[in-house]
Amino acid sequence: MNIEIANRLVELRKKSGLSQEELASKLGLSRQAVSKWERAEASPDTDNLICLAKLYNVSLDELLNTEEPVDEIVEETKEINKEKEEGRPSKKEKIVIDDNGIHVYKTNGEERVLIDDEGIRVYHQDGSEKVNIGNGTIRVDGVDYKEKRKAMAINGIVTGVMFSVVTVLFLALGFAFPSYAWALGWPIFMLPIVVSSIINAIQNRKWCDFALPVFIAMVYCEIGMIGTKFSGSVPSWLGWHPWWIMFLLIPVYYTIFGAIDKHIRRSALKNGNIFVENREDLEDAKNEVEKAKNKLAKAKDEYAKAQDEDERNSTEKTKEALEKAASKVEDAAEDLEEAVEDLEKEASKVHDRIVDAKVEK
Repeated sequence: MNIEIANRLVELRKKSGLSQEELASKLGLSRQAVSKWERAEASPDTDNLICLAKLYNVSLDELLNTEEPVDEIVEETKEINKEKEEGRPSKKEKIVIDDNGIHVYKTNGEERVLIDDEGIRVYHQDGSEKVNIGNGTIRVDGVDYKEKRKAMAINGIVTGVMFSVVTVLFLALGFAFPSYAWALGWPIFMLPIVVSSIINAIQNRKWCDFALPVFIAMVYCEIGMIGTKFSGSVPSWLGWHPWWIMFLLIPVYYTIFGAIDKHIRRSALKNGNIFVENREDLEDAKNEVEKAKNKLAKAKDEYAKAQDEDERNSTEKTKEALEKAASKVEDAAEDLEEAVEDLEKEASKVHDRIVDAKVEK
C-alpha cells in the first residue's frame, strides 16, 4: 500500500470520529494492525477493505481514491497477503524493512539485495550470493577480497612525509648552493610521486601502477639541466639529446608489463587471492546505501511521530506535518533504491572483472 492510500485511511477514520483502538475493536483486530495500514507498512485484506468502506459509508473507489480498478486492487491485495502468509516477498514491493534488515526485491519478487548488521549482500538471479561486503572484506562468488585500507593509509603517510622531506631538502640545498641548486633541484619534487607509485605497484601487484612517465620526466629534466648548466665541463652526451629517446620506453613498458599484469591477475584468481581494483568505488557505494538506509529509518520515525501527534490533537498544522513526513518517507525510499542500484552497478563491475579473468584463464 502506498502513502497516499494510507493517508486516505487516516483521513476517513478521523472523519468518522474513530480512534485506532475503536476502529480495531469494530474490525476485531489489534490497534497495531490498523496502525500498520496507516503507516503504509501493511495492506488490509479484501474483507477488511469492504468493512472499512461500509464503516465509512463510502464505495471502494472512494475509499482507495485511485484510478486503478478496484477489482485489480482487490486481487493485488489478496496476492500480497498470500505472499506474506507464505513468507514470500510481494511482487509489488521493492523495499521491505523488517527486524532482519532492509530487503530490496526485483519486480518478480526475487530478493536482489539484503542490508543488515552483517553488511550488504547482492544476489544472482538464481539466489546465490554474488557480492558480500562486510566485516572488512569483499566476497565475490565465494572468494574473499580483503580491503587493504591500512596499507593505503601507510602509503598516504609515506607520500606526505616524503613531500615534506623533499621540500626541506630543496630549500637547504638551495640556500647552501644557490648558484646551481635552485635551478637543478626542483625535479626532486617528482620523487614522492614515483615512490608512491612503487608502493602501489607492490600492494596491487601491478607493474603498470608504477609511474614510469613521471620517473622518466624527472631523470630527463635533471640530465638535460645538468648538461646545460655545466656545458663544457661534462661529457657531450650528458644533455637533452639524445636522452629524449627514454620517452619511447613508455609504450614499450606498458605493452610488456600490461601482459605480465594480466598473467599475474589470472594466477592470483587461480589461488583465490585477486585484489579488487575498484574497491574504493564499491566502498563508496556501500556508504551511500548506509546513508540512505539511515535516512529512510529517520523519515519513518518522523512519520510515526507526526502520525501520533495528529492522532492526539488533529489540526491543520499536524495534517501538514503528516503530509510532509509522508513525502520524506517516499523521497528517502527513492534515494535508497537509487543507492542500491548504484551499489549493484559497482558490485557488477567487480563481478564482471572476476568473470572476465576466469574466461581469460
